[in-house]
Amino acid sequence: MDRVIFRYFPGDSLIHRFDPRIKLPGCALFCYAALQPGPRNLAITAGALLAAFLFARIPLKTLLIDFLRFVPLLTALFLAVFFSSDDGGPLVPAALAAGRFALLILAGNLLIQTTALSRISAAVRWFLTPLPRRLAGRLGTMIGLSVGLIPLFFQELEESRDALKARGLRARKQPLRWAVKLLTPLLARVFLRTEEMAEAMEGRCYSDERSSLPLKAQGIDWLFGLAVILLVLAICQT
Repeated sequence: MDRVIFRYFPGDSLIHRFDPRIKLPGCALFCYAALQPGPRNLAITAGALLAAFLFARIPLKTLLIDFLRFVPLLTALFLAVFFSSDDGGPLVPAALAAGRFALLILAGNLLIQTTALSRISAAVRWFLTPLPRRLAGRLGTMIGLSVGLIPLFFQELEESRDALKARGLRARKQPLRWAVKLLTPLLARVFLRTEEMAEAMEGRCYSDERSSLPLKAQGIDWLFGLAVILLVLAICQT
């Protein structure tokens, strides 16, 4: 089964066509709204995010299967909040903390799935226009490549974990040795892939002075930005 989480999913939906210069701050505002206290606010932001995924026509079944890899991290966050409380570990605040973190992951994932890396890089360059052109170009390229390396990291992690499982090394029996055996080849393979990517860019005569992808905001883009602002204001007022 093809992985879809943190990987660009080509499409022609309305969310795919939104201007990334509005989607980037819109995603940041949505994450701010998701961090507001209260189960009601969490439910509102979760419903809005679900609607966005449906409009983008992302395969939710595959996405949920991929999201299971974050369950250990969310469980650790839940337990940390649960046992660190002074009044014996309330269940609701711990669940809300894990839920907010899950929404942050899914919001960032939706942005990456519906925005090509070239458009993200072009939007970052546009925001960095006050800086020198070469510096803005390098930062835009760096952020775009960093986003592109996220699915690569998960792919290498899964392959390294499967290799350890095939050799009979389990995390439950030998957690420290398992972590060392996992991280050492994982980091080596990730650095090797990034070096290959850099060599490929040099082979294609990459330059900081190249022209950026043209972006043009339309009326629907401003309506989307206004809707996000109204949603954040409504949540913050409650």
